[in-house]
Amino acid sequence: MGGMLHRKLEDSISSDTYFHGSLSICNAVLDTMSNKNADYKMLTIYKAINLIMLGNEIKGNKVLKKLYNSFQSDKQFGKSAREEILSYMNKSQNEIMDIFFDFGD
Repeated sequence: MGGMLHRKLEDSISSDTYFHGSLSICNAVLDTMSNKNADYKMLTIYKAINLIMLGNEIKGNKVLKKLYNSFQSDKQFGKSAREEILSYMNKSQNEIMDIFFDFGD
């Protein structure tokens, strides 16, 4: 969230530092985490968002698409998980910022 706040304040140098740090943490945790872990979906979405916010939209969207497809056969949580993932897929950096800073004004 630190990267988002700095980006909102138009401080892209600081925001990129936060996004890189967050991406490193996500990668380190996801490398050792089972995809059955309750936090796997959230951390994978954060990884994709970090990639998108760092300008790597193609890779970020590939991560989201792979995650989306992994919930195709999940009868219990699949529909809601796919809806959440879809809310970030193929979004621009500005659209993702709007999602994070939409307080229902």
